[in-house]
Amino acid sequence: MKEYLKNKNLYSKNCQHEDLNGDYDNSSYLSSKGYNKTGYKIHGDVIKIYFVPNAFHVWDAAISLNARPRKISKVEKQFYELAQKWKNETAVYSTVYHKTINNNYLGIIGIGYEAVPFILKDLQKSADHWFIALKAITKENPVPREDMGNMHKMKEAWIQWGINKGLIR
Repeated sequence: MKEYLKNKNLYSKNCQHEDLNGDYDNSSYLSSKGYNKTGYKIHGDVIKIYFVPNAFHVWDAAISLNARPRKISKVEKQFYELAQKWKNETAVYSTVYHKTINNNYLGIIGIGYEAVPFILKDLQKSADHWFIALKAITKENPVPREDMGNMHKMKEAWIQWGINKGLIR
């Protein structure tokens, strides 16, 4: 167990440990990483992780110790590599123009319809400027005219479109 946690950066020598099903406190380790409160619990073969990086966000996750890695398709791998490069290279820009003329963004459009589920999943997590790529690939635009320019409503419209098409849940 300790080796698994070390590999996932969830374990440190400063952790205080109880029995296998008890609470684990690694706040000293993660506070050194900038988190002000953290912890995790082990329930059977699942590690429940929660932490509060600041006063406005609470994140949690569950890791199954018996989970098998999911196979990632070539298209999914290509999408996430291009998307990460795009986000890194355009983070400093505030205009949609500069974000959407990036070669990585254009590469995602070049993937075609196979990229749409991955774009929509990414859009569910954050409000990035995927709308031009979605419109270019799908030749559709579910965003009502009065909602154009409202990122939140545009995001909602595309996510609902993806759900209706069975592309995402």
